[in-house]
Amino acid sequence: MSRRAAAVEETRRRIVQATMELHDAQGILATTWEDIAERADVAPATVYRHFPTLDELLPACGELSVQRLGLPSPTEVEEAFAPLRGRRARLEKLVELVFGIYERGPEMLAEMQRVRRQLPAVQAVDDELGRLVDEIVAAALRPLRVQAKRARVVRALVDFGAWDALRARDVEARAATVDLLDAWLKA
Repeated sequence: MSRRAAAVEETRRRIVQATMELHDAQGILATTWEDIAERADVAPATVYRHFPTLDELLPACGELSVQRLGLPSPTEVEEAFAPLRGRRARLEKLVELVFGIYERGPEMLAEMQRVRRQLPAVQAVDDELGRLVDEIVAAALRPLRVQAKRARVVRALVDFGAWDALRARDVEARAATVDLLDAWLKA
C-alpha cells in the first residue's frame, strides 16, 4: 500500500473511531460532522470528503460495531453447542454467548434500539444482530425439542431489552436468566 493510500485509510479509521465514540457518548442523531472532525483531529471538510452523508458513514460504523461486539459466526455457534448435552449446560452457553455480545457494547446497542426506525443503516445492523441471536437460541434449543411457544419465550428472555432491564436493576443478569429459562423449560 502506498503512503498516500495508507494515510487515507488511517484518516478514515480515525473518523469512524471518533464517530463511534461520539455516538456512544451523545447519540447518533446528536453527533455533527464538526464534532467528529474535532474528535478525529481533522478538518470538517475532511470528514465530508470521506463521508458526504450519514448514509455513507453509518455502514462504516456498522462494520466497526460488528467487530466490537465480537459476533460469532454460524459455525462458531454450532461448535459452541456441539459438546453440550444437558439442558442447563446449553442454557448457560446460550446466555454466555448472547449476553457476552450485549456486555461488549451496551451503549451502542441501546442507541441502536433508540434510532433504528429513523435510520435504515442502523436498522440493518440491528436486524443482523437479531437474526444472529435467533440462530444462537435455535442452536441451543435444537436437541431439547422445545415447543415453538416456549422457544419464543426463551428468545424474549435473552433479548437486549430484558438483559438491559436486569442490568439496570443491578441484578446478575446471566445467573437470573439461566435460572428463569431452566425453570420455564422444566415446567
